[in-house]
Amino acid sequence: MASQGNVNTPRKYVKNYWAQHLFQTDDFSNVIEQEPFIVFNLRQHRTSDGTPYLRLELGDRTGRIPARIWQEDFERCNITELKEGDIVVIGGLLTEFNGKRYIRITELKRVTEFEVELTQLVANLLQEDVEKLYKELLDIIGTIQDPHIKKLLENIFKDPIISEAFKRSAAGETVHHDYPGGLLEHTLEMVHMAEAILPHYPEANRDIVIAGILLHDIGKIIEYETLRTNIRRTKKGHLLGHINLGIEIVNRFLSEDFPEEYKLHLFHIILSHHGELEYGSPLRPATIEAIIVSVVDGASSKVKQYQKELRTKKPDEYGFGEYHKYIRTRVYFSPWITQNEEEV
Repeated sequence: MASQGNVNTPRKYVKNYWAQHLFQTDDFSNVIEQEPFIVFNLRQHRTSDGTPYLRLELGDRTGRIPARIWQEDFERCNITELKEGDIVVIGGLLTEFNGKRYIRITELKRVTEFEVELTQLVANLLQEDVEKLYKELLDIIGTIQDPHIKKLLENIFKDPIISEAFKRSAAGETVHHDYPGGLLEHTLEMVHMAEAILPHYPEANRDIVIAGILLHDIGKIIEYETLRTNIRRTKKGHLLGHINLGIEIVNRFLSEDFPEEYKLHLFHIILSHHGELEYGSPLRPATIEAIIVSVVDGASSKVKQYQKELRTKKPDEYGFGEYHKYIRTRVYFSPWITQNEEEV
């Protein structure tokens, strides 16, 4: 057991200035020192006279704020090693130009996740053991009755490459379940919801519903990649999207004797699970199994967005958060909501 006060214990950098507050404050006088953030959207640009500078965003669990590193500060910021997703501590000043505010970074160093309170930087973290959750997924596959569907699911989810990717994939970049393991958590949430409503709809084939849930977002293991703490879309994700990528993955594992009717139903679920054409699905749900999958998908993703607001934001004097562009309203913080005690 390590003794207390071990000199080898890394220092914990803690938050003093939150991205959300830096966007709202009118006080530009404070000097920012040794403040932890995550690096996003790192790009090199040039001023009108050709001088190079870096544009980036600094993020924590409350949001992101633009930042700049000017050429005269390159050396103190060691920019040659800086990458998206890095955890950094920075020094600098909050400033404003042409009505747009940003942090001018004058000092920067990369640190490890063990030197910060990661819960201050990442809006959500998977709290449960990913191996335990993946075993639950495999146990669910064990309840499938049809041998063709069960074999397909076992071949896919016991594949070593797919299983490892599925365990660490997010379900989104910023909207919901946007953290490593988020895809697995989202998928299991959907299964639990479906199991609760299936007894009310005996016309629905449970095996098709559960298989459709497990496969509906599998393309996200290719659509997204995790760079340290940063979830971002891959080239294939941008060009093809997870629906097309999911069809490709399932196609690779289909056996020659896999029933055509099952294939049509499962592919239809993948293609229609967003529910509406304007949400990215090329088809609207046409089967009772597809609409069940679409409904529980929407429930899991939408309610998670509300939960994220309640856990990471603060209400105004009337109890409302800021307008949320995806929810398209301001979330109300009910009196019985337990607020995170840590000030954000």
